Amino acid sequence: MHTLLKIIGTATGDSSPSVMLVFDKKKYLFNCGEGFQRLATEQTAKLAKVDSIFLTRLRWRNLGGLPGVLLSLAGIGATSVTVHGPANLHHFFHGTNNFMNTGLLGVNVREYDFKHAGEDGQTNSTSSTKPVDVYNDRFVKITPVLIQPLRQDEEPELKRARTDTGSEVRSHDQTYTPLTEEQKKVMLAHLAPAKSRYNDLIHQQIPAPKKGVQNDVVCYMCELQPAPPKFDAKKAVELCIPKGSIRADLVKGKTITLKDGTAITPDMVTTKSPKGYTVLIIDCPSADYIPALTAAPEWKVSQATDDSSNPQPLVVVVHKSPISVLNDERYATWAASFGKTADHVLINEDLCDQSTVYKSQERLQAKLNIIDEKIFAMPDFSTRDPAAAISALDFEVFRTQGRVGSPQMEYRLEPAKKAGFLPPAIDLHNSLFTIMCEAKEILAENPTTDGQSDEAKEILAENPTTDEQSDEAKEILAENPTTDEQSETKHQFPHADKDVEVLFLGTGSAIPSKYRNVSSTALRIPDIGSIMLDSGEGTYGQLRRMLGREGVQKFVDDIKCVYISHMHADHHLGLIQLLANRSASCPPLLVVAPNKMRIWLNLYSALEPISFEFVSANAMSGGYKANNHLHQKALLASLRKQMGITLDCVGVIHTKDATGVALSHESGWKVVYSGDTRPCGKLAAAGAGATILIHEATFEEEMLAEAKAKNHSTTMEAVLEGGKMNAGLIVLNHFSQRYPQVPKIDARFTDRTAIAFDLMRFEFKDMPRLPKMLSRIQLLFSEEEARLHEITEAREC
Repeated sequence: MHTLLKIIGTATGDSSPSVMLVFDKKKYLFNCGEGFQRLATEQTAKLAKVDSIFLTRLRWRNLGGLPGVLLSLAGIGATSVTVHGPANLHHFFHGTNNFMNTGLLGVNVREYDFKHAGEDGQTNSTSSTKPVDVYNDRFVKITPVLIQPLRQDEEPELKRARTDTGSEVRSHDQTYTPLTEEQKKVMLAHLAPAKSRYNDLIHQQIPAPKKGVQNDVVCYMCELQPAPPKFDAKKAVELCIPKGSIRADLVKGKTITLKDGTAITPDMVTTKSPKGYTVLIIDCPSADYIPALTAAPEWKVSQATDDSSNPQPLVVVVHKSPISVLNDERYATWAASFGKTADHVLINEDLCDQSTVYKSQERLQAKLNIIDEKIFAMPDFSTRDPAAAISALDFEVFRTQGRVGSPQMEYRLEPAKKAGFLPPAIDLHNSLFTIMCEAKEILAENPTTDGQSDEAKEILAENPTTDEQSDEAKEILAENPTTDEQSETKHQFPHADKDVEVLFLGTGSAIPSKYRNVSSTALRIPDIGSIMLDSGEGTYGQLRRMLGREGVQKFVDDIKCVYISHMHADHHLGLIQLLANRSASCPPLLVVAPNKMRIWLNLYSALEPISFEFVSANAMSGGYKANNHLHQKALLASLRKQMGITLDCVGVIHTKDATGVALSHESGWKVVYSGDTRPCGKLAAAGAGATILIHEATFEEEMLAEAKAKNHSTTMEAVLEGGKMNAGLIVLNHFSQRYPQVPKIDARFTDRTAIAFDLMRFEFKDMPRLPKMLSRIQLLFSEEEARLHEITEAREC
């Protein structure tokens, strides 16, 4: 059997610590922070065979990737997964019922709670100090170790009021009542196979989450099961034990009796295999947890002893602990208790290398950077010398036995004779320098012209996609002719002198890929603040790469509003990370979103307090009048006063609650964001005269039927919608992940069209340059894109 301990993510800003225990036939995942799904894709760490996920804390940085991972598991045909974690885990899943449906995948939950834990690990009303042997299969025995901080005060960020002032949900202020089995079923009903939905129980009242457990942590001790005992056939013959099932019983540990009445015990004819490796997953957020951690009796079975006759335990410890904890003498003494043969993997933001973990996107960005180094700036990163970082620690146990964790680090656990750290994987891709040199060479050998509007008119007229679109395209282009470049720029981009910025943080649809994150865009007015237009999973990490460690904090603190177009998970799973990372002094963040978003945020705020104000996008689009409409009106007036921006939400053609938005500034410019939609008359009317239209273009024109079936738009439909609005610039966005790097570009794209890429960032004054880049983008990517497109299509067949 081959068994590996694999580090998936560390603490890099765009990834969070996650570890996978990999057996030949099974995998166990520990923590699943935001961006895990994309990182696993980057590393080709397949989710198949994962049916148990263990969480150390109910914090978004530990579980933010869980919804996406569960949806992916459902997509590959998994039928069951069990998620283990601290108290209130059921409540987390209950909050997802407005945007998660795992189809035939059944999700089970096991909570570990100091006051309500039974020996099977399931919550109940009996009083027990801890769950015992909560997970035990033929590969591994996993024991949770619950710890709480010495001081039970709330962390500083938890002390501020962080719930929506208009909240309908205040249940977490009530007295805690243990969940019944029926209530648990209700809370997980949307995650059960359709045939098992508990519709008859949906009217059951759900007790509030338990209070005072926000700081609970669960560490895990994973003991690999020893190999089956070896049967000594020679001894069996000497003891006259006949062949057959009787010998099998001895191997299984049963005592047998021979015909003459002689009792034979297993130890007389079998040799036990030595104890295998133990892996400890340790999450110690601060020094306040050290007393509980070091006093836990569970560790004793893995600690070294002074008895020289006993072999030293085989232990690997993964420490998700800050520098202040590693340099605490109590913690270091405890770590040293596992003996001098133990290996320690250290993971925290101050030790781990801060290079980007998304290497494929970085290589893509390197090519684009040759076209324009400002608009396609390289991601922020900083490298660190692991040896130097280790040597700076205070205690010898970490300096001599420690190793800084890194993505894709692997430790072989079995076979034991070959145990230890494996050599790092060799990156066979060209260096960024080589990629950039090759890109320069391609562009130098194939000079292109800037203009293409005449060609666009000619080809569009001669090669229409459909009759009605041909006539429409001719009319649009005729009404908006291009003339002299200077006058054209002045006419087409009347606000090109503004320093307003547009930042693209996710430009793909449905699920993240190696090259494109899911939907997220920011509109930033320098020295005033920003508005987020959707906030898909990984938004914070993308901001971290774009702005750096210090820049991202200022940006997040300066966000004035987050607009969410609809409740599909790929458009909003990054919101909570933004809320959770705002400084304690920040005012509540305005969220404009579908009504169901308010319910989700209020439910989650009981688990990890977040501060927000809410305005219903559905009410703004004319769907109904909100109960607290005066308060919501005041919130929008405050936004208008702060940023000079008025929001106009309109219903679009996608889901029932989907909207698009037009953001109009008092100085005259307008940015329109479509969200997900078919071409929509209401949006076209609201967007008339737009300075910039950011429109979804999920499919190529050849897939018009699929676009209609799924209520999305094609690239050409998006271009035509921009023509209807007389938009100055049309930025195509939200591309299907079947187009790995870029969608097909042809001359039908007008001289107003640009393509969005992740980490693309431009000011209004850059608008005239963007359409002129299309031919160079096509030149750089056409050959490789065709190859990747063929691979993607082959996989989908």
